[in-house]
Amino acid sequence: MNNAAELSDRAWVLIPAYQPSVVLEDVVSALIAAGFDRILIVNDGSAASCTPIFQDLSGNEKITVLHHAVNMGKGAALKTGINFFLLNAANGVPGLITADADGQHLPEDILRVADRANERPDKLLIGARQFDSAHPVPLRSRLGNVLTRNIFGLLAGRKLSDTQTGLRYLPRPFLEDCLKIGSNGYEFELEMLFRAIAQKRAIGEVSIKTVYFGNNEHSHFNPLLDSLKIYYVFARFLSASMATALIDYIVFIGFHWFTGNILVSLVAARFFAGSFNFLLARNWVFHSRKRTGLELPAYVLTVAVVTMLSFGGINLLSHSLGWSVLASKLVTEGIMFSVSFLAMRLLVFREAEEPQPRKTDWDAYYRRPAPTAKITRKFTERLILKYFRKYATIQNPSIAELGGARSCFFPAIRETFPDGCYTVIDNNDFGLAAFKKTFPDARNVTLINADVEHPLNVAPFHDITFSVGLIEHFDAVGTAKAITRHFEVTKNNGLVLITFPTPTWLYCGTRKLLEWIGVWSFPDERPLGFEEVRNQISVHGKILHESINWWVILTQGVIVASRSGAETASVASPGVPDGIHAAFAASSVDSVR
Repeated sequence: MNNAAELSDRAWVLIPAYQPSVVLEDVVSALIAAGFDRILIVNDGSAASCTPIFQDLSGNEKITVLHHAVNMGKGAALKTGINFFLLNAANGVPGLITADADGQHLPEDILRVADRANERPDKLLIGARQFDSAHPVPLRSRLGNVLTRNIFGLLAGRKLSDTQTGLRYLPRPFLEDCLKIGSNGYEFELEMLFRAIAQKRAIGEVSIKTVYFGNNEHSHFNPLLDSLKIYYVFARFLSASMATALIDYIVFIGFHWFTGNILVSLVAARFFAGSFNFLLARNWVFHSRKRTGLELPAYVLTVAVVTMLSFGGINLLSHSLGWSVLASKLVTEGIMFSVSFLAMRLLVFREAEEPQPRKTDWDAYYRRPAPTAKITRKFTERLILKYFRKYATIQNPSIAELGGARSCFFPAIRETFPDGCYTVIDNNDFGLAAFKKTFPDARNVTLINADVEHPLNVAPFHDITFSVGLIEHFDAVGTAKAITRHFEVTKNNGLVLITFPTPTWLYCGTRKLLEWIGVWSFPDERPLGFEEVRNQISVHGKILHESINWWVILTQGVIVASRSGAETASVASPGVPDGIHAAFAASSVDSVR
């Protein structure tokens, strides 16, 4: 069997479409004939005249058509398809193959990309067109591609032969990162490449045929104008540099008028202009999130080197060639502009715009919690018990804690409900082992090693399910899944309590301070607004209480809800450990007595 056919049993094809012609139907028919059995098409607000095309496509069980009410851009259409894929594709599906709707990507080329993806499903692949004399290309497309390819190589520090191709294979682990890209137009595809390179993700190229119909007049992409939109980083840097240059010239002229010394004037100008430029570059051009203490030395060193080069250039032109000092400075600084941009982009702020995602090191955290944690946990503990007593209707409820490896709340909860059953669900081996070691004689306790981003296969018999500091460590899709898991293990009318950091002024200010001094330990934590959490909880239950725990400086939102829905058969009676352990036999790591 062809490798592509093997992959097509699992991989999906995503085609964004705006004002498509009947060519789209031909493309899809050819893909289905080639063995692809799941195709996503996103109608990006096309005119009513295109409705018959989408209706015909919707009639095929292998095709799913999603619609935008208005035209939102190719990037937005791709993100809509990616989001649908992540919410609906089985876990075994390795990724998405994207293609254009205008027929420029031949079915055999899509199959070739699929073949390569089958060999390395974790590698980002791009279908690279040829732009040499043997492959006729419309002038505007050739110019746009040359411009984009070269500027991309300058900015990213890596050359790719085709940065504008729409034929790509996107591995599943990369898709969630793609959803975080803010761009919605054609620049989305280029931002995707920047993000992949910043993450040091493997990128491969698959040579494909260069196909243009007519003079490419039906394309909605303007290679020149849209390429310029793509390089907004460069445009911001240019604007910041012009403002900095104005300050630099004013200070330089003033000092040179007073001292007559080029070096003193240059150093003074660099000091004032450089301070201004650093703040502007860090916060506006490159949107850096790294600590100032890490970037400032690199910035100062870069400015020092560029200053010495400028000094040498000005001296050479003014003394050796007899140019005026100001003219010499103008020419030298023009040359140094490109040098400065490359240094800032590749050396000083190289991870600022697209930082490599990091995860919280839970092993390290469990080994050595923050010194203030003992205090803040007491406030959270009292709050949890307060709402358990207020809303729970059973004297000794069966309780499940999600993300509760090495639970710090277990002793107080066990003291309050001494005969209740307690389940810990977490995927951290170290924390689960530490829990068992800390509470070796605990009765009616079950430990389950499971990931809340995936179905838990746990019977819904718990009277209370709660989590503290869990759902904020995922993206929006993962957070929704984690919230859903709370209700999946809770019996009908049972209680669900979730706490999460919420972005109050106190949280934001405290976190910025902790990040600045380098003691923040949760790089993947994102504070959640109540609306996001509330909307997902409301799908599964009725909200009983909402509040903010201000006693914790990193303020925590609190939502208490009861599960609603069909009645769930009782799996085991609370307080009967043997029955509970039997219910967990398939997924339990260990039962602590």
